[in-house]
Amino acid sequence: MSPLEAIPKGLFITGTDTDVGKTVITCGLIQFFNQLGIESFGVKPVCCGGTDDLDMISAANPSHLPKKILNPLYLEKPAAPQSIQTVIPPLKEVLRQLYKTPGSLTIVEGAGGWKVPVSKEWDMEALAISLDHPVIIVVANKLGALNHTLLTVQAIQAAQLHIVGFFLNTVEETAYSHAQSTNKAVLEELLPYPCLGEIPVGGASIDSLPLLESLKISSEIDLPLHFFPKIS
Repeated sequence: MSPLEAIPKGLFITGTDTDVGKTVITCGLIQFFNQLGIESFGVKPVCCGGTDDLDMISAANPSHLPKKILNPLYLEKPAAPQSIQTVIPPLKEVLRQLYKTPGSLTIVEGAGGWKVPVSKEWDMEALAISLDHPVIIVVANKLGALNHTLLTVQAIQAAQLHIVGFFLNTVEETAYSHAQSTNKAVLEELLPYPCLGEIPVGGASIDSLPLLESLKISSEIDLPLHFFPKIS
């Protein structure tokens, strides 16, 4: 068995930017799949800044994960790891920890957006390609979301990874209410991927439980097969 074959099947959660609500989505999905009887764990391989994201994921997991599996690489400064004068482990070392994740489904939350550099040798895209998990995009619902989303989609397609769909998260109300109210319809017209749910204002800080109500899918019967391209 190759190392990649040892990785539990999973999903990769990316965002159109940092602070767009990836952790809320990750936690909601952990709970959703476990409610369906699919033992699922969330991990955040790279984390910079505070540990709030790690604490939320750990609380949503069905049981405790060792810190090295939950978060193989942690840096205190909230900046791209490449900008910090420290030794960054090679990608294979981070992957080695992720191979140990238990359960049937691993939900991997990326750091920042799709192309965030971790070192000169690897970035978030390289991590996602190595895992080869289907990708869910978390979109910050604001003016500029269309450009950010289309560029993210283009990069993921170029990496030849499967895109499941996107969540639209209204992190805060802005003066550009027309853009916020029409982004979903425009994205659904431009993209061949479904909107999996809309998160209300404040979604980046709400408890993950309301996310379950925002999901279009509420039972295993409603679950579209494309959601599990490697499981079904």
